[in-house]
Amino acid sequence: MSSSLQLVVEQPLRFSTDAFQASDSGTAQSAVLLTDISLIDAGMTAQPATLMAVATDHAEGAGSERAARALESFRTAVIDGTQTDMAARLKSAFRTDNADVYGSDPGEISMVALVARGKYASFAAVGDNQAFLYRADRINQVTRNQRNDRSGGRRSEQRTLESQGASPFLGVQERLESRLPTIFDMTLLPLDAVALVSGAMADSLSAGSTTSALVAPGQTFSGLIQRQVSTIADDSGAATVLEVLPVREPMSEPAAEMLTTPTYLPYVLIALVVLTSLILV
Repeated sequence: MSSSLQLVVEQPLRFSTDAFQASDSGTAQSAVLLTDISLIDAGMTAQPATLMAVATDHAEGAGSERAARALESFRTAVIDGTQTDMAARLKSAFRTDNADVYGSDPGEISMVALVARGKYASFAAVGDNQAFLYRADRINQVTRNQRNDRSGGRRSEQRTLESQGASPFLGVQERLESRLPTIFDMTLLPLDAVALVSGAMADSLSAGSTTSALVAPGQTFSGLIQRQVSTIADDSGAATVLEVLPVREPMSEPAAEMLTTPTYLPYVLIALVVLTSLILV
């Protein structure tokens, strides 16, 4: 009797990543970071991770050099960090990055970053650049623009008064505002897609984040992001995309003889023949 059940084996999440920029010329004002790294977890075991970030320099005509230096400083700070808690490590890396930018070449820098390890993803953001999740055919904004979050309610008003003169960007002040960067944690699911995008693209995606109409049937979220970067009339346009691949793979069916019910009839017949021969003798 054969079995119709198909065996499946659980696999670790696997990622497909890509990066896009609107301009490769000297007019580009954004830089992207996309790399595989190794981080030490709470059990002091090296764990592979994916590090992504998009930085944008808001100074007119500044180019992408300062944004690229900010990303390199951030990458080094994340790798060299000793915190096993990812939120603490990202906050420390952003503060180190802010001090480096301010000390070497002050300027307004927006940056959004992602660390994905295993099935967990941690986001951090300062300024206008944002993160979006595409799940179950819907676009959801993960991070929020800090300048837009300063109003609404007495607590927000009080925070606004307390932080007057504070900047929501990297590299403007010697110390980053105490509540920055904003941190978001998420458990990734198979077929999820995450995009880190520059400010102008974030505004466009936010407008359609309540609908799936932006992603046409048969197309992918990564393809949508690539088209938006290539068509946006903005030299600061840039994005990185992480797609989670399917997690379950079918195993080959066992051979038919392995599924049949074992029988002991031949052995019984042989024993009877041997016994009969002994009796006749």
